[in-house]
Amino acid sequence: MLNTSYCSSYLTCNLFGDFLTKMRLALMNAVSQPPIILLQSVKIKIYEGKIVVQNVIDCTKIMINLDIPEAVCFITRLDPSESYFIDSITLGNGFIVADVDDDFVNLSMNRNIKELRENDADGFFNVVAKIKSICNNFDWWYYSCVCGYPLELFRSHFSCSECGRKIKNAVKKYKILVDVEDATGSARFVLYDRPAALLFRKKLIEVLRDLDAEHSVVYATPYPPFFDDVIGKEVVFKVDRKKVRNRPNIGTFKVVNCSDDHVIVNKFKTDPVSSVSSSIPYFYFGLCLP
Repeated sequence: MLNTSYCSSYLTCNLFGDFLTKMRLALMNAVSQPPIILLQSVKIKIYEGKIVVQNVIDCTKIMINLDIPEAVCFITRLDPSESYFIDSITLGNGFIVADVDDDFVNLSMNRNIKELRENDADGFFNVVAKIKSICNNFDWWYYSCVCGYPLELFRSHFSCSECGRKIKNAVKKYKILVDVEDATGSARFVLYDRPAALLFRKKLIEVLRDLDAEHSVVYATPYPPFFDDVIGKEVVFKVDRKKVRNRPNIGTFKVVNCSDDHVIVNKFKTDPVSSVSSSIPYFYFGLCLP
């Protein structure tokens, strides 16, 4: 059974046979976002008052992360404030679960910058820090495959090393580098797409649309000037302790979620364990396959 969602609407899909194997592999190999699925020629049933979609042997087709304009359009329409896919894990009962962002609920993982640097353990940690500067030049967005991996640009086409295919329809995503500091030190964080959209309160497609409308305007910075509005803000960052391996960002920590809400920031600073647990909701959405 597969639970799919979009804009808080859910649809149950019963998959069996080879379709189950395909979905298992898609979930296990997914990064940063759930796989984008296209189903053709399915059976629609009403079960206990709910609509259920089921595949039909020798009839239904399932296509995952298809290189089509509709998939790119679907991704760009997603609301960055919704729960966000982090990773897939296999439970003891054999179910594969797509783990999504938990909105800082694991309060035992709070760290300052010094502790973040000195801790060798991999994991997700919450850090309250002030943004010192935006470090991008003209590289504040990049091209991504529908599967979520960055694309390599060749002479006449894009290539995805994860999919192993040439790509015609690329997704544009944020890539924001910020220098941050707290009382214990400083560090460089990188925000890919969703956390950047949360920080700026604007999706990338909207920013690029505004730039196209102002194509004759020359900015003093190599990025949109409103980016500088976040400089000086205290933000709760949820950081992936695994370092970014691609040069020149070695030693840069990847951010998977962030919030500059004053209430949340102050509670993390004053009483990070007892106060926040009762006031910040926990979101968990499973893509479960038996």
